Amino acid sequence: MPLKELVANSSLSKEDKDFWMNILATLAEDQIKIFEDFTEGKEENLKVLTENIKAKEKAFRNADENAFEEIINSEK
Repeated sequence: MPLKELVANSSLSKEDKDFWMNILATLAEDQIKIFEDFTEGKEENLKVLTENIKAKEKAFRNADENAFEEIINSEK
Protein backbone atom coordinates (compact mmCIF):
# COMPACT_ATOMS: atom_id res chain seq x y z
CA MET A 1 0.00 0.00 0.00
CA PRO A 2 1.40 3.42 -0.87
CA LEU A 3 2.51 5.29 2.24
CA LYS A 4 0.41 8.36 1.43
CA GLU A 5 -2.67 6.15 1.32
CA LEU A 6 -1.71 4.37 4.56
CA VAL A 7 -1.25 7.71 6.31
CA ALA A 8 -4.49 9.17 4.93
CA ASN A 9 -6.54 6.12 5.97
CA SER A 10 -4.88 5.67 9.36
CA SER A 11 -6.18 6.66 12.77
CA LEU A 12 -3.24 9.01 13.29
CA SER A 13 -4.13 12.46 14.56
CA LYS A 14 -4.56 15.25 12.03
CA GLU A 15 -1.29 16.69 13.34
CA ASP A 16 0.55 13.42 12.64
CA LYS A 17 -1.06 13.04 9.23
CA ASP A 18 0.02 16.59 8.35
CA PHE A 19 3.48 15.81 9.71
CA TRP A 20 3.72 12.84 7.32
CA MET A 21 2.34 14.70 4.33
CA ASN A 22 4.97 17.40 4.85
CA ILE A 23 7.71 14.78 5.04
CA LEU A 24 6.45 12.89 2.00
CA ALA A 25 6.26 16.09 -0.05
CA THR A 26 10.03 16.51 0.33
CA LEU A 27 11.16 12.94 -0.40
CA ALA A 28 12.01 11.15 -3.63
CA GLU A 29 10.13 7.96 -4.48
CA ASP A 30 13.09 5.75 -3.53
CA GLN A 31 13.22 7.39 -0.11
CA ILE A 32 9.48 6.89 0.38
CA LYS A 33 9.95 3.24 -0.58
CA ILE A 34 12.20 2.76 2.48
CA PHE A 35 9.35 3.88 4.74
CA GLU A 36 6.86 1.74 2.82
CA ASP A 37 9.10 -1.29 3.26
CA PHE A 38 9.30 -0.65 7.00
CA THR A 39 5.59 -0.13 7.53
CA GLU A 40 4.61 -3.13 5.38
CA GLY A 41 1.21 -1.46 4.94
CA LYS A 42 0.48 -1.90 8.65
CA GLU A 43 -0.87 0.96 10.72
CA GLU A 44 0.90 -0.28 13.87
CA ASN A 45 4.26 -0.01 12.11
CA LEU A 46 3.31 3.46 10.88
CA LYS A 47 2.56 4.51 14.46
CA VAL A 48 5.94 3.21 15.69
CA LEU A 49 7.73 4.98 12.86
CA THR A 50 5.82 8.21 13.52
CA GLU A 51 6.76 8.25 17.20
CA ASN A 52 10.37 7.43 16.36
CA ILE A 53 10.71 10.23 13.82
CA LYS A 54 8.99 12.72 16.12
CA ALA A 55 11.33 11.76 18.98
CA LYS A 56 14.35 12.23 16.71
CA GLU A 57 13.06 15.60 15.55
CA LYS A 58 12.54 16.72 19.15
CA ALA A 59 16.03 15.59 20.19
CA PHE A 60 17.51 17.32 17.16
CA ARG A 61 15.64 20.59 17.77
CA ASN A 62 16.69 20.55 21.42
CA ALA A 63 20.28 19.66 20.49
CA ASP A 64 19.98 16.74 22.89
CA GLU A 65 22.72 14.41 21.73
CA ASN A 66 22.06 11.92 24.53
CA ALA A 67 18.39 11.54 23.64
CA PHE A 68 19.23 11.22 19.94
CA GLU A 69 21.84 8.57 20.69
CA GLU A 70 19.37 6.63 22.87
CA ILE A 71 16.84 6.63 20.05
CA ILE A 72 19.41 5.39 17.55
CA ASN A 73 20.61 2.67 19.94
CA SER A 74 17.05 1.48 20.53
CA GLU A 75 16.68 0.84 16.80
CA LYS A 76 19.52 -1.70 16.73
